[in-house]
Amino acid sequence: MKRLKSSIHNKTIGIIALGVTAMVLAVYFASRLTVMGGFLKLEKTFLERNIDRSQGVIADRVNNLAIKLSDWSSWDDTCKFIDDKNEAYIKSNIVESSLENLKINYMVYINASGEIVYTFGYDGEKKKKVPVPEGFLKSLTKGSLLASHANEQSSVSGIILTTDGPLLVASKPILTSESKGPVKGALIFAADLDSDEIARLGNILRLDMDVKGFKAAGLPEDFVVARRSFLDGRQKVLAEFGKDKVAGYSVLKDIYGKSALILKISEPREIYQFGSRTLNYFVLVLLLVGLLFGAAVFFPLEQEIIARKWTEKLLREIGEKYQTLIETTNTGYLILDSQGKVVDANKEYLRLIGRKSLSDVLGKSVTDWTAPYDLKRNADAIKECMAKGFIRNLTIDYLAPDGKITPVEIQATVVKTEGDFQIVSLCRDITIRKMAQEAIHKAKEEAEASAKAKSSFLSNMSHEIRTPMNAILGFGELLKSTPGLTDKQKGYVEMINSSGQGLVKIIDDILDISKMEAGRIVFETVEFDLHYLSVNVFKMIAVRLKGSNVHPYVEIAQDVPILVKGDPTRLRQILVNLLGNAAKFTKKGGVGLIVELGENSKTPADEIAIRFIVKDTGIGIPKDKIEEIFLPFTQADSSTTRKFGGTGLGLTIVKSFIQAMGGQINVRSEEGQGTEFIVDLTFKKVVSQDSAKEKLLKREEFIGKKVLILDDNEIARRVLNKNCQLVGLETLAIESTAEGAQETLDRLAREGKIPDVLLFDVLLEHGDSLGLLKNVKADGRFNQCKIIAVTAEAKIGDRETARNLGFDGYLPKPFVAADLVQVLSAVLAERKVAEAALIPDADTARVKILLVEDSIENVELMLENFKILGCDCTCAYNGIQAIQELQTNPYDICFMDIHMPEMNGLEATTIIKHQTNIKIPIIALTAAVLPEEKDGALQAGMDAFLTKPVQLETLREIIKKYALKFKQS
Repeated sequence: MKRLKSSIHNKTIGIIALGVTAMVLAVYFASRLTVMGGFLKLEKTFLERNIDRSQGVIADRVNNLAIKLSDWSSWDDTCKFIDDKNEAYIKSNIVESSLENLKINYMVYINASGEIVYTFGYDGEKKKKVPVPEGFLKSLTKGSLLASHANEQSSVSGIILTTDGPLLVASKPILTSESKGPVKGALIFAADLDSDEIARLGNILRLDMDVKGFKAAGLPEDFVVARRSFLDGRQKVLAEFGKDKVAGYSVLKDIYGKSALILKISEPREIYQFGSRTLNYFVLVLLLVGLLFGAAVFFPLEQEIIARKWTEKLLREIGEKYQTLIETTNTGYLILDSQGKVVDANKEYLRLIGRKSLSDVLGKSVTDWTAPYDLKRNADAIKECMAKGFIRNLTIDYLAPDGKITPVEIQATVVKTEGDFQIVSLCRDITIRKMAQEAIHKAKEEAEASAKAKSSFLSNMSHEIRTPMNAILGFGELLKSTPGLTDKQKGYVEMINSSGQGLVKIIDDILDISKMEAGRIVFETVEFDLHYLSVNVFKMIAVRLKGSNVHPYVEIAQDVPILVKGDPTRLRQILVNLLGNAAKFTKKGGVGLIVELGENSKTPADEIAIRFIVKDTGIGIPKDKIEEIFLPFTQADSSTTRKFGGTGLGLTIVKSFIQAMGGQINVRSEEGQGTEFIVDLTFKKVVSQDSAKEKLLKREEFIGKKVLILDDNEIARRVLNKNCQLVGLETLAIESTAEGAQETLDRLAREGKIPDVLLFDVLLEHGDSLGLLKNVKADGRFNQCKIIAVTAEAKIGDRETARNLGFDGYLPKPFVAADLVQVLSAVLAERKVAEAALIPDADTARVKILLVEDSIENVELMLENFKILGCDCTCAYNGIQAIQELQTNPYDICFMDIHMPEMNGLEATTIIKHQTNIKIPIIALTAAVLPEEKDGALQAGMDAFLTKPVQLETLREIIKKYALKFKQS
């Protein structure tokens, strides 16, 4: 009996154990089929996506290679190189830094005949030149896909297998910079697709990548298996290595469309492992439940109650943790069904929409609490979420029953369920963020208003200062030219003018800084003469060098176009500042402006890069101060005992202008050895340069003409000789002293080589150039010589002096080839005393001018200026008087102040131009300087805008440009 009870007891335990085990195993395998199947599917999806990403990064690398190749293959310099193989192209372009910047290893140039013209290789890792792989070169046979292009649109890029390993290649036809043919050949860029490159690409994607040749011998077993699948027509192969790794394989085609490489990626099985752990936890819980169930069966009542209580507690704790997590977060949580109806929401979401309980929103649509103006956006967002599977950073305003608006940022994702889907949204209150944004916006508006007020204040102050300064500077200039002044009196006048000009410069600098801070600097794009502007600007600075031991010079390269499109006003201001500094800090030697072509390799086809170099032999800049000179109110010498004045704003303005124009400025300097400021800017090209280029063409009358140059300045001799050669003259000799010139002339006369032209510096520091002039004039051997005076101190009246001394022509420094052509054409055509760049005496005589100005001092000054220019001037003191005078008497030009009593200049101009039949050019003559004031004047109908103080030469040019043209019409 006892044995029977024991047997029954044991059988019962066995049956219960077997039942529990069977139940656990059944649930485990059923769960594995469903749960783990989902995780495996997700793992495969991510693996396939990563295979696509790895293929994509290689494709992007090839595309990037082709894009960079386009800049080189469609380039006039490359076309020229393929024809003449010039060394300059190689030295400037085919260098290690170029390949390193392009991220390529090899360059191959092939001409139209299929011959390899030039190759270059560089190992970026080892930083050294390397030969182009022989196997790669052998593949570039005549007529091959890479080496020949049938037309201008032809292009090849992709992967190529060589005996030295795989390469990424791109090949394009060599064309002109306008991408036009005929095809000159082919240019090929190539990069190694080695293990280092694959590792680098893998690091970008954070994937473990490997590549093997499709037909390579000795492939690892997994690559062999993948290759069999690809031969059967599969595009991708997924493989499991084990519980830790999973791998994917794909085929990379070469440029011929053949299978070239097998790409392998491997990654940790994080998704699978996560699913496995989840399932294990589940089975563990299930096992515990099974044991409890068995115990409950074995101990029918007590154990059943214990198991039920334990299970209820466990489920309650899980539910409480889930609910606590959802309810305590500061992010709103919302679930919508496929019809857009609310399924669930947490307390934070209810707070956002102003509802108290979940029952208030269940089964309702979010449109019930969306602000009316956001209803369409909300509906569109739901459609977008259903179409794309997610939405990000959607901002919607929610409306509470009490009218409170709450701005909310929403992230939503579509989650699929059995036979349907739900939209799960996370919503965050962004009220504080919007308040901060509004505060920032308000602060910005207040700052802009403050900047505008400051700018207006500075403009008004400028106007009030410029008006009397115009009279001070103008009368100072007139007083300086008055006969009978003693040297001491002239010194006083010079100090008045110098101080006044300095004050005007300070006002200009402060205004420019103010306008830049307020963002009110506007740049224009107009066509202008770059050569004329460069020389004209330099002549403004050269005046400061008169009487000094400093030689001024301008060098403009022959290939620099004369006409360009850009902002001539800002360019002039940049050059004036830089040249002014050079003149101020140079006491001997030279100050020059060099204009040449800049680096054009990265410049768009419709633009041209120009480099301006302002060079001096002055005091230089210490190396530790170079960066500081561009800071506002900063100078290299900031001590209170410094020798040179200035606000320290000039270079700050220069750099700001250059950067705003898309250029850059660099400095090369050594203390005590001079300074070079290098400015690189781009300008729009002018299509037709024919009329402008005629100024620099070699004239037929210059062919065979010979010249002798006399100048004691080395820089001047070089500039003179260069320009003589540019216009076609043959230089027989270059001398630095009158004595040396005399000896050379005697020698040339004995040899029968009489010069046609003599260029004499009339201000030799050592020697007597005028004595040499008399000797040459008295020597019958040189009767046919034309002698041209060259001087750095040109002024009105020098032409008559040159004529009286016996010179045939007169050439003021600085000058360019066009000026030399002008004076040579005159003297060789037997016209007496030709003059380049000097102001003619009679161009403005008898021009009738109406001056409209309310300042008595400025009226007196302008009357004196117009008298010097030979003009007939009548005055009016406000706009009303101006209109009456113009209706009564004819005038050639009107200079009109803007700010006047009774009727200002803008009102008067508007009436004259639009309400009367009076035809006359009206020039604004004002102390206003802001761009909007200039725009207002031009909109009113004024033809030009002059800012006080006005120079006499500026008045002359304006009268010549407008009044004389008006008279002729």
